[in-house]
Amino acid sequence: MEGIVETASEHGLNRMLLSAGFDSLDLASPEFLNRLQQLKQACDRLSIEIIPAGFGVGYGGGVLAHDKNLAAGLPVHGALFVAAQHEAHFVPDSPPKLLIGNFERIHGELPANFILHGARATVDKQVRHSGKASVRFEDFAHSPGGTMYLAQTLQVQPYRSYRIRCWVKTEDVAPRGVFYMWPSPGMAAISLTWNPG
Repeated sequence: MEGIVETASEHGLNRMLLSAGFDSLDLASPEFLNRLQQLKQACDRLSIEIIPAGFGVGYGGGVLAHDKNLAAGLPVHGALFVAAQHEAHFVPDSPPKLLIGNFERIHGELPANFILHGARATVDKQVRHSGKASVRFEDFAHSPGGTMYLAQTLQVQPYRSYRIRCWVKTEDVAPRGVFYMWPSPGMAAISLTWNPG
């Protein structure tokens, strides 16, 4: 940040809009506050005014950091509850499951029933967790946008919440990357994004 401030000052800029979690500043660690103070001193030295950005809406991180119970519940329609012994128990719908989610059936170099987007992924039978195989992503630099992912289409129902779990090996991972899972309509994807920074 101090490098950005110095560059801005060299180009005649004199203000900086700073978003640094100010809506949960009371929960910040002493180390964070010390770094913020150092940044303020650098801005004062270079005559850069800090304009703090606070009270952002976004995903409500600042509010939820203080009280997670302020999160709105997801709407659910047509959920089945069965009353017995003075209590009503939720009866879950038949959950969708990834086909061959253990990667043990192979089609070519990839696990069956998955589609690869990106440069290269292969089934690895040497490195694994609980089954007999895993998937190794390779050659991030040659993937469009540095992103590659496996995808499989699932049949889901509206107004339901689904949980996807997986095991990821991060030991000795290089380059530094970002791993995430996300749903698109009817599809579950496991993504690895290369971050050259």
